Amino acid sequence: LVRPSGSLSWVFRFSLSSRGIRRALRRELVARNAGKMIGLILSEVILFAVAALIGFAVGWRLYGVIAAERRKNEAHEVEQLRTALTEAQVRRARRT
Repeated sequence: LVRPSGSLSWVFRFSLSSRGIRRALRRELVARNAGKMIGLILSEVILFAVAALIGFAVGWRLYGVIAAERRKNEAHEVEQLRTALTEAQVRRARRT
C-alpha cells in the first residue's frame, strides 16, 4: 500500500472532497459545537448555583452575627433597666 502525499484516501478508500463526506464532516462539526455549547451552558448554571449558595451562606452568617450582637445589646439594656428599677424601688422604700 503506497500512501499518496497529502491525501487520506488510502485510509478511507474514498475522496474527502465528495459532497456526502463534506456533509458528514459538517454535521460532525455541528454536533461537536452543540456538545460544547451544552457543556458551556451547564458549567454556567453550576457556576451561578455555586455563587448563589455562597451568597446565601455569607448572608446567613452575617444575619446570625448581627442577630447575636442585637440580642447581646438587648440583654445588656434589659439588665440596665432592671438595675435602674431596683434602685428606684429601694430609694422609694427608704423615703417611706
